[in-house]
Amino acid sequence: LILLTQGVFAQQLKTKKAGNAFLKALVAFRQKDYKTTENELSKSLRLDSTQVKTWLLKAEAEEEQGHAMKAIYAYAKVVKLDKTGIPKAYYSLGNLQFKKGEYKDAVVSLSTFLGLPSKVSAGLLNKATLLLKSARFARFALQHPTPVLIKALNPYINTSAEEYINFVNEDKTRLVFTRKYPDADKSNKGNLYKEQFFKTTKTNSSDWQLPLSMVFRWAKAFNMGGLNLSPDGRQMYFTGCYWPGGYGGCDIYQSDLRGKNWQTPKNVGEPVNTAAWDSQPCISADGHQLYFTSKRPGGKGGTDIWMSTKGPSGKWLSPVNLGDSINTDGDEMAPFLSADNQTLYFSSNGWPGMGALDLFVSRKNKSGHWSCPQNLGYPVNTKSDEMNLFVSLDGSEAWISSNRAGNMDIYSFKTYFLMQPQATFFVEGKVVDAKTEMALKAKVVVSDLKQQSVIDSTWSDKADGHFFIVLHPGKEVAFHIFKKGYLFYSGHFDLSRYSGQKSVSAVFRLQPVQNGARMRLENILFDFDRFTLRPEAYAELNLLARLLRQNPETKILIAGYTDSVGTAKHNLKLSTNRAKVIYEYLKNKGIAPGRMIFKGFGSKYPLNNNQTQEERAQNRRTEIIIR
Repeated sequence: LILLTQGVFAQQLKTKKAGNAFLKALVAFRQKDYKTTENELSKSLRLDSTQVKTWLLKAEAEEEQGHAMKAIYAYAKVVKLDKTGIPKAYYSLGNLQFKKGEYKDAVVSLSTFLGLPSKVSAGLLNKATLLLKSARFARFALQHPTPVLIKALNPYINTSAEEYINFVNEDKTRLVFTRKYPDADKSNKGNLYKEQFFKTTKTNSSDWQLPLSMVFRWAKAFNMGGLNLSPDGRQMYFTGCYWPGGYGGCDIYQSDLRGKNWQTPKNVGEPVNTAAWDSQPCISADGHQLYFTSKRPGGKGGTDIWMSTKGPSGKWLSPVNLGDSINTDGDEMAPFLSADNQTLYFSSNGWPGMGALDLFVSRKNKSGHWSCPQNLGYPVNTKSDEMNLFVSLDGSEAWISSNRAGNMDIYSFKTYFLMQPQATFFVEGKVVDAKTEMALKAKVVVSDLKQQSVIDSTWSDKADGHFFIVLHPGKEVAFHIFKKGYLFYSGHFDLSRYSGQKSVSAVFRLQPVQNGARMRLENILFDFDRFTLRPEAYAELNLLARLLRQNPETKILIAGYTDSVGTAKHNLKLSTNRAKVIYEYLKNKGIAPGRMIFKGFGSKYPLNNNQTQEERAQNRRTEIIIR
């Protein structure tokens, strides 16, 4: 319309009155006087309903006011009256049809726009191309819905405010979310909204209970959002905006749970936080990678997803952009990395989708590259915003935030196979003194037996001894717990031989280093019917040597055992030789021979009935006894 000269156009109208009414409408529209615009356009169209430009002005006025259906009707009139003269009308029509979920009509309008010669910008052509792909995808998705049933959480959680899912624990009995609501008393440093974290619980037979606000003694008058918890629920990352000493408007902070109290948070600092907007953190299950959303320079456009790796010193290294595999010139946000460390979920409006923000999944291959994102389809995604997602540790259930019903609410559903992450294995435990049952703060370490390298580590809580650690399938791992003054705990998991979710929940009782204390070495491995040490045993024997050096007065008995296969004489000799080879290894590591004796017990004192391969493997063991 700007290209038109008012006088010439007025003369084109069939009547002078229609032309005058149009000109008044045009002036009113430029002044954003929509009531006058509507009245004058109605008058002009009553006098002459055949003028394309009058319908075009009406379409633009209705669109600007958010009257989508009226705008669609007016644009449809424009292209009916002039099929080729105003190509951009087809784009505007297709865009509105797409937003209203009229995907079939949107495909026709957008295809027509792209097929007509026009002098529009390259940017608009790119938008139209993406919109057409989205309309075609959405039409297909509606015709082929995914096998999920979306269920809104109860009114205790979903209110007239906005709710965003943050965390669900491993047994799905505790849920944490953010509630965003208008700041009625304007106390939040000029922001229009406040955000607060809530937690709720349920039993297996109940629904989610009335949520309780998470109270932090250090959080008064501070704006907090974008919460993410580590799998054990004891490390919290979140976004704090306009906090004292921050690097930019919004920064990422970390707080640790000690007993029942969250510690004063620390700004994770540079180079993660910048003068730009840095938000929506997600910590990997092993704690080594931090994914987040940022508007910093060097991105692909809009908001991008970045990742920082924790260096050897514990400091976060320079973040890297996840690149074209994930980020577009649109907005990518709300990253969530599954416990398998290889499945990334995020929200985007830059990939073909159902409309607004959609949820996607991408997987990391062996070379470390992310796959082309897969839209999670309908009904997970709709024409509305699907903002963020959380997948349970076992991968069987998911929670999303969506404004499909008007407000941003939380919904849950059982996942389907195409979106599920790889299975994980987790160990939840409590470390205590074997004699007093008092909780201990101890270091828990998981190592790759083949590579002889540490995969992950954590600490049990000083107050209650609790710890939680995620292991990943495909490896044979050693599992150790260390505490000064105690024999270390030795465990073994062959994760290359199992499929499906699996977990261990146990109390781990550490034996004080004193006479009679006994420790089983689960990672001293021998080939069948042999007493030659396998390389995987060296790391555990080195730990034993270190323990003996730390306790120079300690003397030990090295006890060898076999399964029941073979004769008693053969098993006794085999177990003695196995105990002896450990004795020799420790002696070569500098442990005085006088501090050690070795003895074989053959198939005596079995731990079980020796009926299965697994049971026999458990009986082929080595133990250390303090004497």
